[in-house]
Amino acid sequence: MNYVKINKLAWIIRQLRTPPDQLQRKIMRRLEVAGRQRVNRWKGRLRSTFLQTAPVGSLARCVRVPEKSDLAGISQELAQLAGLYLEHRFDLLGSGWVKVVYGRECIGFGGHQYSARRYPECDATGKWLSARINPANLSEAQRIWQLVNPGYEPIDWQLDFKSGYRWKDSAWHLDIEIPSDCPGADIKVPWELARCQHLPQLALAYAAGTCGLLEDKERYAREFRNQVLDFLANNPPGFGVNWRCTMDVAIRITNWLIAYDLFAAADARFDDDFDALFLRSAREHALHIAGNLEWSESGRSNHYLSNVVGLLAVAAYLPRTIETDAWSGWALRELVLEVEGQFDGDGCNREGSTSYHRLSAEMVIYGTAFARRLLQGRLQDVTAGMRRVPGLSGWGGRPQSVLARIVQDLSAGDLPSWYWHRLYGMGRFVAAITKPDGRVPQVGDNDSGRFLKIEPVMDRLTVASARERYAHLGGYCELPDGAIYPSEVVLDHRHLFGALAAFFDDSEFSTLGSEHQLEAGMLGAIAGSDGQRSMQAATVCRIGRAGDLNRYIGVFDKTPATHRQHYEFALPDEDALGQLSAVGFAEFGIFVLRGSGFYAAFRCGPAAQYGQGSHLHHDQLSLELVIGGENIALDPGSYVYTPLPASRNTYRSLRAHFAPWPAIGNHDSPEGGLFVFQNNYLAECLYFYPDGMVGRHFRFGGPAYRMVSIEGNRLVVRDFSESAPIERCPFEGQPPRFTGMPFSDRYGGLLR
Repeated sequence: MNYVKINKLAWIIRQLRTPPDQLQRKIMRRLEVAGRQRVNRWKGRLRSTFLQTAPVGSLARCVRVPEKSDLAGISQELAQLAGLYLEHRFDLLGSGWVKVVYGRECIGFGGHQYSARRYPECDATGKWLSARINPANLSEAQRIWQLVNPGYEPIDWQLDFKSGYRWKDSAWHLDIEIPSDCPGADIKVPWELARCQHLPQLALAYAAGTCGLLEDKERYAREFRNQVLDFLANNPPGFGVNWRCTMDVAIRITNWLIAYDLFAAADARFDDDFDALFLRSAREHALHIAGNLEWSESGRSNHYLSNVVGLLAVAAYLPRTIETDAWSGWALRELVLEVEGQFDGDGCNREGSTSYHRLSAEMVIYGTAFARRLLQGRLQDVTAGMRRVPGLSGWGGRPQSVLARIVQDLSAGDLPSWYWHRLYGMGRFVAAITKPDGRVPQVGDNDSGRFLKIEPVMDRLTVASARERYAHLGGYCELPDGAIYPSEVVLDHRHLFGALAAFFDDSEFSTLGSEHQLEAGMLGAIAGSDGQRSMQAATVCRIGRAGDLNRYIGVFDKTPATHRQHYEFALPDEDALGQLSAVGFAEFGIFVLRGSGFYAAFRCGPAAQYGQGSHLHHDQLSLELVIGGENIALDPGSYVYTPLPASRNTYRSLRAHFAPWPAIGNHDSPEGGLFVFQNNYLAECLYFYPDGMVGRHFRFGGPAYRMVSIEGNRLVVRDFSESAPIERCPFEGQPPRFTGMPFSDRYGGLLR
C-alpha cells in the first residue's frame, strides 16, 4: 500500500473518531468550500483570473532603511548571495546552488531522475507563453511579460530542480497533486523557491549600495522587478503548483511586500506599470488566502497561522478600504486566538518540533509587528463588529463569547498581557535549548522552513569543501571547486533574539542575538514600537521530590539484567555537579541539563498537535548529548518527506534515536501515514532536578524508564523496563556515535 492510501486511511480513522456535531460542521464546511472551488475552477477556464483593476493608491511605507553599521557586517555575504540570485542560482532543500531555468537537466534525487521538457525559446512578445498558460489568462500574461527587461532569462517556477519532475502551468491549483507514483519528486522544492525569501536580501544589497558598501546597486532593483514580473506572467492567480498551498502564498506576498518596502526605504523607484501590477497582485494574493484558508476545527498548525499573518501584512500595506479593514480586524483577532491555541503558557509551540517552533515564532513576531501598527492606526475599525468577513472560505468561525473577549482585550489599544508573555516565552524556550555551538537540538520534524530570511546565518565554504562535508552534494559540479559556496546554518536559531529585541529588554536575548540587530530595527519600524518591555522569566520547572533519584537507581539495580542497559560518559570537569543548571518545558516535552563542558537535552512529553502528532518522531526518552564540545549523541533529523517515504519513516523511527530500544518489536516503521502516528504515545517526566531526570512511557506494553544522572565527573544513562528486554544502542564509530545513520541538519541534506 503506497503512502497516499495510508494517509487517506489515517484521515478516515481520524474522522470516525470526531464527535458527531463537530463532524457535521466539518462536512458542511467541506461542501461549501467544494462548491465554491468548483465555481472558481469553472470561471478560471472561461475568463482571466487576474483582477481587472488595481487598488487605488499606493502601498504604505512600514520599514526604514537599515543603518550603515548594521549593513556593513553582512555586506560581503549579501554581495555573494545577491550575485548567485542574479544568475538565478538557488540552494534550497538540499539542491545545491543550481541554476533554475527552463529545459535544464536535473541531477535526480534518491536515484530518480525525470527528463527535461522542451519549450519554445522565450521572446520579448511573450508568444512562448502560449504553450503553457491557460487561454483565459494568456493575453494578460503576455502583456506582463513584455514589461520584463530585454535579456532577462526566465525562471522555471514549476520545476522540482532536484529530481527534474515538473508540474503543469495551466492546471487549476486544487488539481495539483503530490505524485505518489513518481518517487523522488518533491513538491516542496518549487514551493520553497516561490516563497521568494531571497528578494528581501536583494533589497538589503540595494540598501548596502545606497550606503556605499556595494557597487552597481541598480542591478538588484532591476532583478527584483524582473523576477516579480516573471512570476506574475508565469503563475496566473489560481493556476500552477505555486497557488496549491495557501501557506506558501502567504509567505510569498509577505516577502514581496517587505522587499518592496526595503527598496523604497533605500530610495529605489519603479515604473508606474510595475507598481500597478505589484499592487494588484498583493490584493490577488490576499483574495486567494481568504478564499483558501487552511482552517481545521480539530487542529490547526503553522499553515493557518501563516494565512492569518499574511492577510495581516497585506492589510497593513494596501490602501485602506472597507475590505482591508475587514481583513485586518479578522486577522488580528485570529492572531491572538492562534497564539493562545498553538503555544502553551511557556511560549512553546504545540507541534512538538523545535524547528517548527522557530517557524511559527517568526510568524508571530511579524504578525505582532503588523498587529501593533494596525491597532495604532485603526483601533475602532479593527475592534468593531462581529460580522463574518466576506470571502473567507472554509473558516469555521468562532463563538461570539470568544470574539467578545478578544475585542475587549484589544479595546485598550494593545495586545493582551498574556500574549506578550507567550511571545517572550517563545524566545526564552530557544535560549534554554540552544547548544554550546549555537545550534538547537532536532526534536520532531525539520523542513528548514522559514517565514522571512532577513539575515540568514551562512557558513562560507568553497564548492570543494561543501562537497566534502555534505553527502547530498557528491555529484555537484555546477560551480568551480574554488568558488565560494554559502551554506545556510539551518539549526542556528539565534536570529530570533535579534528580532525579539524589537519588543523586549532582555540581557540574554541581547547577548545571543548580538549579530542580528538589523531585523530588530526593521520590526520596530513596522510596529511603531513604544519601547522595549521588561519581562520575568517563567518559573523554573522542577518535578518530583529532590533527592528521589537514588530511589530510581535502586529500582534499576533490582531489574533483571536482560531488562536494563547502562551507559557512562566522562565529563571534563570533576566538579560538574556544582555548576549545573536545569531548565525544563513539560508541556513541550524537553528538559535540558547544562554543566561545565556538557549539555544534555532529554525528550519526554505529551502527544503534540491535538494528539495527531503530524511532525513527531519516535523519540520519547531520547537524548542529545554534547561533552567537551563534541556531539556524542544527536537526533539525525528528518531528511525528506514525501519524495522518499521509506527514508521519511527511517528518520523518524525509533532506530534513529538514542532512546531505550526494546529487544522485540518494530524499530523501523512508524504506524499510520507520513504525517500521523496512529499510536502516538505519551511519555511522562517523573523527576527533574539539576542532578538528573527520569522519564517513563508505556510504548513496550508496560512501563519503560530512562534515567539520566550526574554522578561526580560522570554522566550516567540507565534504561530499564518492567515488561520487555532492552537492547543496547550501538555506540560505535564517529560522532554521532549511534545507529550509523547519516546526520541531516536540513531538509534534503546529509552530512558525511
